[in-house]
Amino acid sequence: MRFLTRLLLSSALLLSALVLTGCPPTASDWRQCRFVVTDVRFVGLRENQAEWSVVVSAVNPTRKVLKLEGLQMAARLEGDTLGKLGNAIPIVLAPRDTTEIELGLLIPPTAWNKALKQMQRGGSSEILITGDAFVKTWFGTRKVTNAINKKYTVNLAELMGTMGGDLLRNLFFR
Repeated sequence: MRFLTRLLLSSALLLSALVLTGCPPTASDWRQCRFVVTDVRFVGLRENQAEWSVVVSAVNPTRKVLKLEGLQMAARLEGDTLGKLGNAIPIVLAPRDTTEIELGLLIPPTAWNKALKQMQRGGSSEILITGDAFVKTWFGTRKVTNAINKKYTVNLAELMGTMGGDLLRNLFFR
């Protein structure tokens, strides 16, 4: 009888501790989250590479604090990877809030030249940004595949205006 009483008491204490502290995030909580690329900006040229800024908004509609272990993304043009970017620093997503994460992307000269030549032919190009999110669970880190998937149309005329068109033309279109 004492054993049963102790078992019931310890079970009740454990259950109340879980209820009071809040249950850890579940797969369902993470499925409710949305990761949206909200801004892509050309920053400039650095060390012969094109530098871009990519802003991702992580929307947490749940009542729980969620901890994001990191993001890994890639920018693709016609199936070719222009560059990869990621964030390995843990990020806390507040309940019922949106958190903005800014990531830098460096595009190597060969990929950058190919992208510019294609934009010169067509006037614009579609760049696909895809990515995975890594979340912490009780059983380790879980990968949320294709958490980010968005196409952007980059217009060459607008891009040239932000970069100093004559300088860029002289550098890449000789």
